[in-house]
Amino acid sequence: MKKSKTKSKIALQIFLALILVTGIFAFCFWQSQKVHVDKLTLHTFLITDINGDYLSGGKAIQYTKLTEMNDYTRAAFIAIEDKDFYRHNGLSYKRIIKAFFNNIRAGYSKEGASTITQQLIKNTHLTNEKSLRRKSREAVLALKLEKLKTKDEILELYLNAIYFGNNIYGIGDAAGYYFNKKAKDLTLKESAFLAALIQNPSKIQSERTALVLSLMKKQKYINDEEYKTAMGETIVLKEEKNTSAVYKQATIKEAKDILNLSEADIANYGYQIETYFDPKKQNLIYKYITAEDYGIDGDKCIILGKPNGQIEAMWASNPIVLGARRNFGSALKPIIVYAPALELKEITSDTVIYGIDDVNEMTVKDAIATSNNTAAKNILSAVGVDRSCEIAKAVGLKSLKNENASAALGNTTKGVSFFELTGAYQTLANCGKTAIPKFIKKITDRDGKIIYLNNEDGQNTAKNAISGETAYFLTKMLCKVSQDGTGRKLKYLPFEVASKTGTTERESAQTNTDATFASYTKNHVLIAWAGNLDMQIENDLPKGEVGGGKLGFIVRDIYKQIEKEGTTFAVPNSLKYKTENKIEDEARGQIDPLGVAEIWFPTEENEVYEIYKDDVLQEVITGNDEKYLYEDKENEGTSTYKVKTKNDYWFFNFK
Repeated sequence: MKKSKTKSKIALQIFLALILVTGIFAFCFWQSQKVHVDKLTLHTFLITDINGDYLSGGKAIQYTKLTEMNDYTRAAFIAIEDKDFYRHNGLSYKRIIKAFFNNIRAGYSKEGASTITQQLIKNTHLTNEKSLRRKSREAVLALKLEKLKTKDEILELYLNAIYFGNNIYGIGDAAGYYFNKKAKDLTLKESAFLAALIQNPSKIQSERTALVLSLMKKQKYINDEEYKTAMGETIVLKEEKNTSAVYKQATIKEAKDILNLSEADIANYGYQIETYFDPKKQNLIYKYITAEDYGIDGDKCIILGKPNGQIEAMWASNPIVLGARRNFGSALKPIIVYAPALELKEITSDTVIYGIDDVNEMTVKDAIATSNNTAAKNILSAVGVDRSCEIAKAVGLKSLKNENASAALGNTTKGVSFFELTGAYQTLANCGKTAIPKFIKKITDRDGKIIYLNNEDGQNTAKNAISGETAYFLTKMLCKVSQDGTGRKLKYLPFEVASKTGTTERESAQTNTDATFASYTKNHVLIAWAGNLDMQIENDLPKGEVGGGKLGFIVRDIYKQIEKEGTTFAVPNSLKYKTENKIEDEARGQIDPLGVAEIWFPTEENEVYEIYKDDVLQEVITGNDEKYLYEDKENEGTSTYKVKTKNDYWFFNFK
C-alpha cells in the first residue's frame, strides 16, 4: 500500500513537472513571437525585366482606406473568408473544431480554418513552410495582432495585402485592373467577383462568385432583391491593354513549376522574379504582329528568344496559347524528319530521294526548301517513326507519343505546344545543345535569398540533343529555305537566317487552321503564328493565308531591327578541325599566291569522293589509296568547298 502511494506521488510530480515545462516553453514561445507593424503594409511580388523595371509599368501599390470602400466590398470578403471576423479574437475555435472533424471524415486535409487575421499574418510575416511550428506562429501572431489593431484596421490591412492575380495586390489596384474603377464604385456583383477570385487568382470563378452572393444573403448583408439583381448582372472585365500580359502569365506559370506553389502563395510570400523580358523587343514584335498593314487574320502569337533558351519577348492575341497544342504542319519537318535522319547518318544534304511526284527525284536540301511532302514521308518511312521521334523528343518535342506516318507532315497525335516548337528551334540554333525556353532568370524571397538561378551559360554547358554537325548541316539547308524556298521573303536580309514554314489545312474545306513561320539567326530565334484557336470553322484562316505568306514580311521586318549585318552561323569545332587541318596525313586546303584554291585529301581504294563548291557538284573521283589534289583557278576567295564520302565530310571555308 505504501509502495503504491509512493508511485502515485512520483507520477503526480512528473505530471506537474511536464505541465511546468510545457508552460515555460509556451510562455517563451509566446514572448519570442513579434508582430512587425511595418510588414503589414509591405506587400511586393515583383516581376522585373532586364532593366530591373516592374513588368507592368512600375507603379507603387495603391493603398485604399476602409472608408474608401463600399459596404458590399467589405461584406463580400467577410462572408466568404471569415463570417465571424468581428466576433473572434483572431482565432475561430468553432471553425477549427469543424475543420478538424471534416478532415478526419475526408481522410485528408481538405478544409482550412484560417481567419482573416491569420491570413494577414501568413501573407506578411511567414513563409510557405507547412509545419506545426509555422501554424503555431501564425496562431500566436494572430492573437497578438488583435491586441495591437482594431478589427477595422485589420480588415483594411488585409484588403490591401491580398493578391488578385496578374501581379495585382490590394482591392484598389484590383478594382482598377479588372473594372477600370475605384474600389468605392464597385457594384455588388463586382465585389463578389473579386472576393471569389482570391482563392485561385489564375481562374475566373463564376460559380464561386455566385457562392459569395449566396453567403452574403444568408448572412443578411444583402436582401433577396439585391441578390436577384446581382445574379442577373453580367460581369464586364476591362480589356487588357498591357502588351506584356501573356509574357507575365507565362512567367508566373514557370515560377509555379519551379517553386511548386500556387500563384497566390508566390505572391503572398513576396517572391521577387527577374526575367529576360526586353521591353524594346516586346514593343517591336507587338508593333509588327498587330500592324494593319500586314493584314494578318485570326488569332496570333509571336515569340522572340535567344538560342540558349532565354525568351526575351512574347505576345499573343489570346492567353490560351500558353496551354494550346497545335499541329504546326511543315514547320515540324526539320525536327521530326530531317534532324533524326541526319543524326543517324541516313541522309546528307545531297542524298537523292527517288519516287518524287512530277520530278521523279530530288535532293534532300531541295526537298526541305520546297517543303515536299513525298520526300518527307519517304525519309521518315526509311528511318522509322519511333527512331525519329526519340530524337525529335530530345530536340524539344517532349510530348510526342504513339506517332504514325502522318508525323512526316507535322501532324502529331496530341499536338505540340508553342514552347515545344520554340525550344526545338532554339536547340537547332544552339548548335544542337538542348535549349529549354526560360522566362525567369532569378527568383529571390522577401529577404533577398536566392531561391532559383537559371544557368545562363547554357550554350556551353548544356548536353547535346543532336550533334553540332547535324545542327549545322540542317541549319545550312534551312538557310536555303530562306533563299529559294517557302521562306524566301527573308532572301535579301544582309545576314544568314534559317527558316521553315508550315500550313495546316482543314480537311475537306477551303480554309487553313494554322500558319507558322519558324526562323533563327546566330543570335535570335523568332516564331510567328496565325491561326484559329477555338477551331470553329467560321474562324479559320482563308486558304491563301499560309506560313510563308504575310507572316514572312513580319519576320523579315523584325529581323531588320534586331540582327547585325553580316552575321553568319558558326561552324562547329568538329568541322573547323577538318577545315583548318594542318596534319599532313589528313585533308588540308590553301589559297596559293596566284589565288588558286588547292585542296589535298587522302583517298581509299574504290571509295567514291564527291567535290562540291558552294553546294554545287564539281567533280567525282574514285580513290586509289593516295592523296588527291583538287584545284580551282576560278576561286574568288568567297567559296566553301566540301569533299563528301559515304560516311564523312571535309569542309574548306575560304570566305
